[in-house]
Amino acid sequence: MILRQYRDKINNGLSSEINDVLFEICDFINVKGQKNLVSIGQRTSDIYYVLKGGFVSQCFNEKHGKFHTVDFYLDDYQSYMSVLGAYSNNEKSSFQLKAFANSDVLVYQKDDLLALTEQSDEFHQFYYNSIISTIVNENKLRAKKLTLSSEEFYAFLLKEYLPIVKKVPSKYIAEYMGISPQWLSRIKHNYQS
Repeated sequence: MILRQYRDKINNGLSSEINDVLFEICDFINVKGQKNLVSIGQRTSDIYYVLKGGFVSQCFNEKHGKFHTVDFYLDDYQSYMSVLGAYSNNEKSSFQLKAFANSDVLVYQKDDLLALTEQSDEFHQFYYNSIISTIVNENKLRAKKLTLSSEEFYAFLLKEYLPIVKKVPSKYIAEYMGISPQWLSRIKHNYQS
């Protein structure tokens, strides 16, 4: 019943036949806010699709003893998520996927998706295009973060990545930017004036 309410909201450009198969092979889970979907050291060969809510991908800085946000996944921005090293190489995850809000997620096992890529040219194209698109998008965002000042980068987020600014808690955006939450608050204040 819960999946039915989301079915029409998913706009992935795939045919209804392929979407039928995708709904048959997935599991539905709810992740409470501040809980991990994937923890550091965990093995996972799953791909997740965010139906509602959002997640941050974080690595752990052993020197400082804290987590650092490195990416965002929302229902309307980078809806597909995984830990690529763990997914592709069967390694232990060096990242955690943490829900920042109560989130509904579809879970797809790697073997099921790869079998579908063998059965359907349409899904094969979609699967690999999605992976490439995610990597390109992540690199674009990181390049801007490295080459722009904090103020310029926040302006870039407002213009190009508004879902992040609207939905992701400021502390995670500040972590991603490498600044304090107080400094981000000052930057945001300048844009609200």
